[in-house]
Amino acid sequence: MINLIRQKDPANFGLIYAIKALFGVSLTCLITFTLAGKALMLWAISGCVSVFFITTFKGSNKDRILGLMLFVFLSFNLILLSNFINALGIWLFLPAFVWIFLAQILSLYSINLSIAMINSAFICFVVLVVSSGISNFNSKFAAFGFILGSVIALIIRGFSNYGKFTKRAFKVIFNELSFLAKGQISTAQILDKISKTKDILNVKSSQFRDDNLIQNHTKVAFYLYKCEELVHALALLNLDHTDEIVENINELRKLFLDEELIFKYEFKNSKNAIVYEILDDIKNGSNAPLLPKKAKFSLKSFINSLNLNNQTFKFSLKFALAIAISLIIANLAQIERGVWVAIGTLCVMKVSVTEVTKATFQAIISTTLAVVFAVFMINLLSGSFMIYPFIFVAIFMLFYFKIFSYPVSNFGLIVCVSIYFFAISGDFKSLMILRLMDMSFGFLIACFVSFFIFPVKNSQKFKPLVNEILENFVNISNSIIQNQKTGEFTTLNSKNTDKISQFRGLFKSPLNTKFDEISKALVNIRIYSLKNGINSELKKDILDLKIRFIMLISKLNSRPYYFKDEQDFSLNLTKHLANLQSQIYNDISPNSLN
Repeated sequence: MINLIRQKDPANFGLIYAIKALFGVSLTCLITFTLAGKALMLWAISGCVSVFFITTFKGSNKDRILGLMLFVFLSFNLILLSNFINALGIWLFLPAFVWIFLAQILSLYSINLSIAMINSAFICFVVLVVSSGISNFNSKFAAFGFILGSVIALIIRGFSNYGKFTKRAFKVIFNELSFLAKGQISTAQILDKISKTKDILNVKSSQFRDDNLIQNHTKVAFYLYKCEELVHALALLNLDHTDEIVENINELRKLFLDEELIFKYEFKNSKNAIVYEILDDIKNGSNAPLLPKKAKFSLKSFINSLNLNNQTFKFSLKFALAIAISLIIANLAQIERGVWVAIGTLCVMKVSVTEVTKATFQAIISTTLAVVFAVFMINLLSGSFMIYPFIFVAIFMLFYFKIFSYPVSNFGLIVCVSIYFFAISGDFKSLMILRLMDMSFGFLIACFVSFFIFPVKNSQKFKPLVNEILENFVNISNSIIQNQKTGEFTTLNSKNTDKISQFRGLFKSPLNTKFDEISKALVNIRIYSLKNGINSELKKDILDLKIRFIMLISKLNSRPYYFKDEQDFSLNLTKHLANLQSQIYNDISPNSLN
């Protein structure tokens, strides 16, 4: 168990975040209970927990803050309208369909808007369930409590310029870069340090972190890969005048002190130019955009996306239909608090049949175990002081279990939901058992819709194949840099051509043509390098292209990455390949299918 925790949370990001979230919830309870008693406290807890629980917003510090604020704003207004929404009855399926459809289709322009809309819909459904069991429900009071708890959580989460983990890690890396430039340590020693730092960033727990530890994943990824480039450049070149290079490396420490970096170029020459260029990249990258510009919304492009050739449109329609169907069936079957059926559907709806089936099986098992465990513990401890430590442990589990797989994280969530209903309802045992049945019905509706409406199969092969093709492009780039024999390059290229053909046979995708063009571009660069040799400019171009392939792999696998859209390349050949990479960037995501 200890080894598993170390593997999932090697830098204790998840542990620290869970403790901070527990503190936030505790402070929210204290403040709101003092202000207006238990009723306000319960609504404030829902706001506080939601802000800490949603850790999927993307982008810069500003983007994530705006995403959370948008979620709070939407949820607040939906809670205010909850009485009106509840009065719609069976016709609730219409606004629900429109909301979920827009939430998904608008992900083409803003993933954070999509996340905010989907999560606010979840909050709205939960409020509808809770309000139906409260005779004197006051939507304004509930909305006030929710936003009060959300504001407390936003303040406690905190945002800073650079995280403590980032500062510590790069202080060591910059020191070792100085030692390397002086010839005092080996290349392997510093590469091992960089590799371990990258491994920590790639584990799931780094996504559920205290923002004071790692503030900006994108910049951290950029600095790490540029430092790795610098290591290889220093190792390959037998440099003179290393004192000036060491001074410039030491200047990099100012990146985290908000001070201006001042480099010296007195001894820069054609031999060491690549080192100075990498240092300049790091310096300029602290302020330059590290991700491509987002697509701007336009009514024309939005209308053009509404067609069955667009995979996002098809999934948006399928998702919205699943929610609408679940609400219609729940009303026609006269299921008490039938919104639970829609909550079940919302929780497991995925892009492909395989993913939905897997999520449904895991959700039914973990939800059942969580309800049984929660009912047993509450029966055992209710009426005694020990119920309070159990509640605190459950809240901690809610956040800490997010670093583990879906069944474990869902277990923690359902335990807390059970405790919440214990706090607001005297007959929570029968309530939770019935709700378990309702949610399971919702899970099955998600499966049905996935099987019969725009079914997506073979999706489990999509990401591994794209990942393998991109990794092969990395290896081919390496073979060009290392100027390997033509036969070795041909073997690597032939192997990747077979994978591209396999991909084309399984999927009708715009990636097919782009993969072919990238293969041709790499062959042309190889031919050029054999004819003209590889100078420092060409080597830097190919290194940059290689890292861009690595960043595409990171994006596909939901790892930290950067991807500079505007980079300087010395040849038209390399510029063309970079343009193709930018097109691939727009076509892939962690939820890519075909």
